[in-house]
Amino acid sequence: MGMEYNGFNQYGRDGQEPEGASSTDWEAQGQADGAAAGETAGHEALEQGTETVQYEDLDSFSGQTGSGIEWQGTAANSAEGVKAFRWDDVDPSLGKQPSRRSKTPKPPKAPKQPHQPGGYRALKVFAIVVSCVLVVVMGAFAYVLVNSHSADSGLAVQDGTGSSDSLSSYQNSSNGPSLVLNETPDADSQVPVTEGPLTIPQIAAKVKPSVVGIVTYTKESGLKAAGEGSGIIMTSDGYIITNAHVIDEASAVKVVMENGSEYEAAVVGTDAKTDLAVIKIEEENLTPAQFGDSDKLVTGETVVAIGNPGGLKYAGSVTQGIVSATNRVVSTSNDSVYTLRCIQTDAAINPGNSGGALVNIYGQVIGINSSKIVATGFEGIGFSITINDAKPIIDDLIANGYVTNRVKVGVTVSAIDEVLAKMYNLPEGLRILSLEQTSDAVAQGLQVGDIITKADGADMREFSDLSAILKTKKPGDTITFDVYRATSSTNGRSFQVTLTLQEDRGDSTAEQVIE
Repeated sequence: MGMEYNGFNQYGRDGQEPEGASSTDWEAQGQADGAAAGETAGHEALEQGTETVQYEDLDSFSGQTGSGIEWQGTAANSAEGVKAFRWDDVDPSLGKQPSRRSKTPKPPKAPKQPHQPGGYRALKVFAIVVSCVLVVVMGAFAYVLVNSHSADSGLAVQDGTGSSDSLSSYQNSSNGPSLVLNETPDADSQVPVTEGPLTIPQIAAKVKPSVVGIVTYTKESGLKAAGEGSGIIMTSDGYIITNAHVIDEASAVKVVMENGSEYEAAVVGTDAKTDLAVIKIEEENLTPAQFGDSDKLVTGETVVAIGNPGGLKYAGSVTQGIVSATNRVVSTSNDSVYTLRCIQTDAAINPGNSGGALVNIYGQVIGINSSKIVATGFEGIGFSITINDAKPIIDDLIANGYVTNRVKVGVTVSAIDEVLAKMYNLPEGLRILSLEQTSDAVAQGLQVGDIITKADGADMREFSDLSAILKTKKPGDTITFDVYRATSSTNGRSFQVTLTLQEDRGDSTAEQVIE
């Protein structure tokens, strides 16, 4: 499954579609593929059957659902007295900064739908988008969410050069703290456990002081907040975990504690690939969350989501649900070969909850809330990044400011499954949709339309197959692909190519998976 992580709001605050996810990108890809020499009739049909995907901005809070792809917020629409949001209401000067939303992880797509009889179109794209429940973008909603501090933020904002005293640089250190995971009892354990299991009110009382509000500002937003999200206190001296998309594009970041205290924050590190970030405030004696072992979760277990749906107006909201599934593999919007394991839950997760806590019955944080599915016919499907997967990323961000020793191929791919392979007389594998021009994939002659059938001898059936191999590699290592290329010949041509892998610091938009 892919993540429209997405990956992982994917759009800029001006309501434009993101790079790497827009309908025009799909159209351009179709034109490129159609023009490629040597494409077989099967490939032509494959392209002709691809539908243009239309998007609506999550920031619109339309509250409407329908077929196709749709972004929407839910909590803010239901607030009493909140008028319908229209882009005409927004100050034209708001959100004109260059968009970097393409770095945001793409949320997961919904399960594939069964074939409907009659009028089947070749490779019809059925995309159910998952909204990143990120920052609640201000505009017409500013008076609802942040009117208490919209008059004077107390924070300076970066100028166009990116220099400012506000978003202070952070000196990363290998001596910094690491995320500590505590022991979590097995679901069927009969051994008595200290502090658990807890009631929902006890969980709320224990964890709420460790969940903060995060307010972001940009030069374009002026003295009004540009967005709001959630974060989790990791250490008593001010390290806070959140989602990368919560602080994306921010020129200044403010943290609001449960008691209302406010602090200016420095960004320690962000990683768009995994949608994780760490920020730091200068304060002592904070109440850090207790983190548990997400590998101990079982389907059906009770969990609680704590965060700020709709922004600070509803700060510290607590919702209850269950673990609907564990180990959901989700791909990011800007990576074809990096995956995250997520917890699927029906606990309500809404815009503003991003970066907040998913908590087990022992009051331990076992997930970082990040996304949900928004589409007609789908209810209560939210996703939280497992804390076990997040730990090495967070530790690396604190020590280095970015994730070290991660590699990339520099391609965008789409999985060709058994059905499509038989339909178009193609091999199963990962079909290349685009290539990063500076990658070794281009230097070694790979082309759009090529199908990667094996990597280092292992069959490629879905992106997680390639992800598993790349996670064993480091920058400078090589990988060998078996590749099929369509030609005028009925059988096409197969060949091998060996590529040198580049370091991926989390800001590349070249690698994606579209399924």
